[in-house]
Amino acid sequence: MLVVEVVVLAVEIAVEMVLAVVVEIVELRGNLTKSNNKHLRGGNNRPIYTMNKKLLDDDSLMPFGKFEDDRMEDVPASYLHWFWVNGNNSTLDGKAVRDYIKRNLTTLQDEYPDGIWK
Repeated sequence: MLVVEVVVLAVEIAVEMVLAVVVEIVELRGNLTKSNNKHLRGGNNRPIYTMNKKLLDDDSLMPFGKFEDDRMEDVPASYLHWFWVNGNNSTLDGKAVRDYIKRNLTTLQDEYPDGIWK
């Protein structure tokens, strides 16, 4: 009977691990783009998936600059406004910050009303 209990426990643990991996893959897949470029192919001519989005929230750390490693919520609106107007949007981190600003635009406008948030 002990062997059966051990096997059942092992199967339950394995199922939990597989489910955790599946959830992670599904979440990651939403942020991937499949390359259709014939020069960007992996082994056996399989498409390569690349990250196309990095989602920041209030608890995420600012990825660069004067306020690097500060929580996004703690980065001054005036600094985010400067980035909004002048920042480099060509990098993955730059795009992520710009996306964060877009999603929080109303709040940032209230916090820094002197800025022109076009």
